[in-house]
Amino acid sequence: MSLSAVVNQCFYGDATRVTRLCGQLRGMVLMNSVISVDGLAEEVVDGEKRVFFRTLNEQGQSAISNGIVCGV
Repeated sequence: MSLSAVVNQCFYGDATRVTRLCGQLRGMVLMNSVISVDGLAEEVVDGEKRVFFRTLNEQGQSAISNGIVCGV
């Protein structure tokens, strides 16, 4: 769900533009729960877009920290 939100917002909904992703899984996200994906920063280095994000679960606890999605 987090990756879909970042791709939709920052890569025009085109998942084929994503080349790498990483992040630290920190907490539980249950099915049908509400999450919050926060875009923290965006940069372009040597033609590669890097989007930094975090995801909070329904209780406001960290579910993904230090998330990065890279693409073109």
